[in-house]
Amino acid sequence: MLEDNTTCQKFLGSLRLTDPLDDLEATRRVKGVGVKGTCKWLLAENKYVAWKVGDKPQLLWLVGGPGIGKTMISSFLVGELERKAGQDSAMTLAYYFCDNKDESRNTASALLRGLLLQLLRKRPILFKHVKKDYYEMKDRLPELLRNLDSLWRIFRSMLKDHDAGNVYILVDALDECEKSSQKAFLTHLKRLFTGQQLDGNVAVKFLITCRPEQEIEDTLRDDEGRDVGERLRMDSPKINSDLFKFIDVKVDELSSRKGYPVELKQEIKVVLTEQAGGTFLWASLVLDDISRTKVTSKVRAKLLELPSSLGQVYNRILKGIDDESREDAILILQLVVIARRPLTSRELAMARAVGPEKWKENKNMLPPARVLNELRDDYRCCEPLLYQDTETDTINLVHQSAKDYLLSSDLQVNKELSRYHIVADKTNLLVFQICWRYLSMEEFDQGRTIIKRDEKNCLKPAVFPRECLDSYSFLQYACQEWQEHALAASSALMTDCKFEQDGLEKASTLRDSWLLRAAEEGHEAVVQLLLENGAELYSKDSGSRTPLSLAAGGGHEAVVRLLLEKGAELDSKDFFG
Repeated sequence: MLEDNTTCQKFLGSLRLTDPLDDLEATRRVKGVGVKGTCKWLLAENKYVAWKVGDKPQLLWLVGGPGIGKTMISSFLVGELERKAGQDSAMTLAYYFCDNKDESRNTASALLRGLLLQLLRKRPILFKHVKKDYYEMKDRLPELLRNLDSLWRIFRSMLKDHDAGNVYILVDALDECEKSSQKAFLTHLKRLFTGQQLDGNVAVKFLITCRPEQEIEDTLRDDEGRDVGERLRMDSPKINSDLFKFIDVKVDELSSRKGYPVELKQEIKVVLTEQAGGTFLWASLVLDDISRTKVTSKVRAKLLELPSSLGQVYNRILKGIDDESREDAILILQLVVIARRPLTSRELAMARAVGPEKWKENKNMLPPARVLNELRDDYRCCEPLLYQDTETDTINLVHQSAKDYLLSSDLQVNKELSRYHIVADKTNLLVFQICWRYLSMEEFDQGRTIIKRDEKNCLKPAVFPRECLDSYSFLQYACQEWQEHALAASSALMTDCKFEQDGLEKASTLRDSWLLRAAEEGHEAVVQLLLENGAELYSKDSGSRTPLSLAAGGGHEAVVRLLLEKGAELDSKDFFG
């Protein structure tokens, strides 16, 4: 039993990407805990009451548009359910807050890992459902933890176990989960509640929140076209009472801070209440805009020209960026939107410093601290689209809808603002080029410090101590993510990448490592491009696998044919023989 506990603790360490408890605390810190008295309407909704107290397995999905306050409601519900669990030792609560802006929180496998982490912490006896996989895959745990089907099988077996107790699961913002894994997760969830996979005596309660997206709704329908579980729409009539309380409190705070006359304060409340349309985010952004009005006499004029939608609010913010900050704002927004996790202010400053048209004194050397310090608060030209989390020093988008807006076709066809439109593959190429330029600097011996080549031609990524990562602010991000950005930029690579002009030819270990990854992923055109630009056909990864063995292992026939045509040998052996 002691051995099982020790092994379970080791597995928990491997399982953790982020801690859902910390993620929730960060959400509450950034968004606040809500105005007193809000969210309680949900507790009296019949569908929620039936979900909470029913004695059968049940699925409830709360559906609402962007900015309507779904995450605040989820945070509120976690508090309510934690109080219930505190009074009922048989209850087991686990929750997860998806975040499209963070690669460690935007996939179904990350979601399941977060739920499993909490179930095992609260009920260590459930490790019996992991034990077999753990010992069989002990040397290949990352492979197990990436496999959504394996994780779901383990998760499902725990839910069916009476030792798990009465399990309550809450998943917020499932629409922010990456689309292909989201669909796989929903398919598993549908089978769980329609395929008699649960014992009727096991009271598993599953609650998800999401936007009203067609793909989610289609996946959560049974063979006869009926919703799986119960759907509760969070529409304006339900939300308005909370929204009016929110507006009342926030306008009081603003008026007190600005010294507005009572009549103006009441006028602001009336106008916002009439036009908010059930959207907290709209009200927050409009209040922010009003707060930036320096002269009180101009506030009424602003009330007469309020934007009618979130898109129009975002249009107004972009129009307010002054001419001298425009190019900086474009690059900052590109980096923040496409980054695979939130960047710290130091990371963002370094990415800009080594990016286009910036640090020119010596392009092969990292810019000095004085240059970075001058760039660290430039993100403020994009406020309130962006904000700084002072606890983590990260620069974040105000909301997922802001990212959707910047990537949207509506912005692309807006003649006045189209310069701010972000094209995903081209911007991934830009971030890849920035990462590559950084990693191939002289400080890193043109990439040979980052990825070393041994006497057997094996490429091995370096492992840097914490103090080194702290000293070189962009090192961790660039090392971890450059290949991911390269993969996401594959189409733009073929049309927009100039190998010599971008300096891609001078970092041979990075180039050959890229060849290995492109072969493994089956990106034939990229493999062709790399071979044409000097990549070594017989490079090997740390397991002695060549591009050919990786392509063959992935079933990528076109890449295998290409490599054979270029002279690759069939009898190459990897570390496993």
